[in-house]
Amino acid sequence: MRAGQAVVALGFALAGVLGCAEGFDHKWGAAPRRGSAAAFSRTLPAPPALRVDVPERGAHLGVPQTVVEGTVLDRAVREVDVGGQVVPVDPAGRWRATVPLAVGLNVIHARTRGLPGGEQDTSVGVLRGDFDAPGRPVERAVELRVSRGGFDTLARRLETMIAGPGLARALSPLNPIFQGPLQVAGVTVTTTVVDLLGTRSRSSSVRATPLAGRLEVDAVAQDMELDFEARSTGGLRYPDTRGVALVSRVHLAASFTVGVNAAGRLEAQMTNPVVDIQGVSFQVASGLPQWLVSILQAPLSTAVTDFVRRIFTQDLARIVAEGVARLGQPMDLTVQGRRLSFRSVRSVPRLDADGLLLDLSLDVDGGIDPTLPARPGSLVTAGAPPVLQAAAGAELALDDDLVNRALYVAWRAGLLAQTIDASTFAGNGNPGATGGTGLRLEGSLLTRFLPEFSPLVRPTDPIAFRLRPLMPPVVLMDPADPRPIRVAWGEVHMDVLVDRGSGYEKVLTVAVHLRAGLELGVLNGSLVFNGAVDPSFYVDVVDQPVAAVDERRVQVLVGMALPPALPILGQSLSRVQLSLVPGLALQNVQVGAGGPTNDHVRVHFDF
Repeated sequence: MRAGQAVVALGFALAGVLGCAEGFDHKWGAAPRRGSAAAFSRTLPAPPALRVDVPERGAHLGVPQTVVEGTVLDRAVREVDVGGQVVPVDPAGRWRATVPLAVGLNVIHARTRGLPGGEQDTSVGVLRGDFDAPGRPVERAVELRVSRGGFDTLARRLETMIAGPGLARALSPLNPIFQGPLQVAGVTVTTTVVDLLGTRSRSSSVRATPLAGRLEVDAVAQDMELDFEARSTGGLRYPDTRGVALVSRVHLAASFTVGVNAAGRLEAQMTNPVVDIQGVSFQVASGLPQWLVSILQAPLSTAVTDFVRRIFTQDLARIVAEGVARLGQPMDLTVQGRRLSFRSVRSVPRLDADGLLLDLSLDVDGGIDPTLPARPGSLVTAGAPPVLQAAAGAELALDDDLVNRALYVAWRAGLLAQTIDASTFAGNGNPGATGGTGLRLEGSLLTRFLPEFSPLVRPTDPIAFRLRPLMPPVVLMDPADPRPIRVAWGEVHMDVLVDRGSGYEKVLTVAVHLRAGLELGVLNGSLVFNGAVDPSFYVDVVDQPVAAVDERRVQVLVGMALPPALPILGQSLSRVQLSLVPGLALQNVQVGAGGPTNDHVRVHFDF
């Protein structure tokens, strides 16, 4: 039945986006626990007067229309309204209708007409579309365009890194920066280990110029100071010594190319590096007498020169190569304490005068929950690759097929699962059963809205809500409105559980079908859920409850119970990191649908 209350709709829209469910046997008839059978061994109410028999709940269909068949148990009913189409009921109580299906979630809503004592209705969710099973990569699933202006911003970041302490932090894993013999006139005087402690530079400049097939880098550092500690390990022994290596000017000119190796992985190579190092000297801060410093000045200066040259060629090239290769390596996203793995199977980089365009084809891996129904795979929609302009510093596009693949894999792995009880709140730092919300998960909450349960449930009995989706959520872009991203989720079954002292037992199961537009924002460099737009949902009682209930009151109960849990559910979801470079703040972020058919999640941002 369609919910009219705005708070109920908003609550479930957000719950559908953030929420999750836990596996359980959705068929009624779980054996009651010993000790509480008397409470629930009552005569069950009559089954619903209306049900949908075909198609089954959560079905995946590939046709533009489907036959809907159902049964009316009350022979007084002569007609059924199926999505606005009135169909007759035959003498045996059977009815039949053909309804059109749109791509994505379809909620088949049936309602009795002419039933004495009031109407009854029910809703069944099905998915229509083409479906791909995991194991087949999503082609061009992610596209990233970094503009020429974006490279200018990255160059300014590198300037700050070279001039400040950031270089020392980046190079500290390379310690010792020198380990080997120090020679005078070809004779080894001592062997030494040198560790880098810090760096400073009076000024630095970096230019990164994208050209066809390569990136030209020109970097200059003025008056570099490298703090070090030297230790003698053999030969002429001296006490541990601290000092400063001074370099008046370092100039690097090099090219970088980005390509794909024989294994299909991204790789970056530095070509034609030219390093000019001027004015190297060496000062001892402590530990050595001046006569020994004079002897070691030349070999130590040579060692410093070799080290600085290595920084600006080998080490810089390695750091860039590792960073580029990381784009093609598996990426794990943690959800509810478990992981989804995004694996790049093919990538195509292109450098030109406008910047860098990187395509990644991805597959998503995850576990399988054997209690969930086997379905054909994730929803695939028609579309074309986006045209990325990167008017801002960078632009990122995620194909909605990749989003739906991730949602499907998360669903099949049982990650979209949650049981909400008092411990859910307390486990997140909130006091007691109220979770700081004023909402107590006790029997009084249930009987306040459903007084039919008063003879069965005591006011202080703990209650819980156990959720399980019978189908994965799906994302569909709306070409008419590219701002919000459209999310739909059907056949999310929710058990209402009561503990009378011998463990939780199910007293009621409802099904929820959700549609909402999702607005996204950015917080601390992460893409986060910001709010829902025009949410709507259906709530239906499924299976026989242990007492006859008013379905409209169930809708209110659902809307009141879930919103307090939303912040906790949100905390349990990993946020998508947008910034891959530490220290880069994202500004002017815009998120919405894009591409020729608005079938991509598109993110514009500056650094």
